[in-house]
Amino acid sequence: MLTDKKWLGFILRQVIFNALKYSNPNSTIDITWRQNQLTIADHGVGISASDLPRVFEPGFTGENGRQQQAATGMGLYMAHQVATLLGETLAIVSTENSGTAVTLTFQKEHLRLNNKL
Repeated sequence: MLTDKKWLGFILRQVIFNALKYSNPNSTIDITWRQNQLTIADHGVGISASDLPRVFEPGFTGENGRQQQAATGMGLYMAHQVATLLGETLAIVSTENSGTAVTLTFQKEHLRLNNKL
């Protein structure tokens, strides 16, 4: 992967921390890689359909974040901004009471295959 290691780590920490924070006890977090996409999915409380379009807005805390009183509304915003600056795409899908999946899509030009660009 051709990217900034420090900032990629920042994105992954934000996404994984959220998955842990909003997961049901004893549930799993699935991390998968397919072609140029890394997906982190939890089986937690999910995000309401009304909150979902706003999760990347600065300072936005949805219903779940307000209930847990542990959200600043800056984590996903900053992760999204950093991904954009790196030339990558961060997307989120969620179903309330079922879970959330965050996908980081890397530009194919940023992938190395057999140590070749």
